[in-house]
Amino acid sequence: MAAGSTDTLWGGRPARTAREQAEAEGLPRHRGDVWEIPFSAEDLFELRQLVTAWASKEALATEPTEELVLAVHEIATNSVRHGGGVGMLRLWRTGDELVCEVQDAGYIRDTLYARRRPGRLASASRGLWITEQICDLVEIFSSPRGSQVRMHKRLD
Repeated sequence: MAAGSTDTLWGGRPARTAREQAEAEGLPRHRGDVWEIPFSAEDLFELRQLVTAWASKEALATEPTEELVLAVHEIATNSVRHGGGVGMLRLWRTGDELVCEVQDAGYIRDTLYARRRPGRLASASRGLWITEQICDLVEIFSSPRGSQVRMHKRLD
């Protein structure tokens, strides 16, 4: 192979492309303390209580706490309905924001879907859009291996 080739070998195998690497890893992991909570359908009520208590403890104001709880509930419910029936909630705080991430085995084929308003007659499929409207930042990663939805709320 020519020097500087992008097809360099690693361990006898061709190196992964940037896309393959991203699909294997998903969103970058937070390096600090992370609270991980596995959940299923019967845990959704308790999950809402847990996020409420955590956000309040971290000094998030009442209205933003309610918005964050709603966002987590919507995404966790999607995990139960479309992501294999179970998921993992991760919670952490950065300097000036709270971050909640829901990971599951589902595959969101169109990750820009959250940015499109549902039609007037849509009775479902609003969770991602609602989350996008009430969080300061929503990051979505999805591949056939599973999905992550990361919700950010500033501590203003």
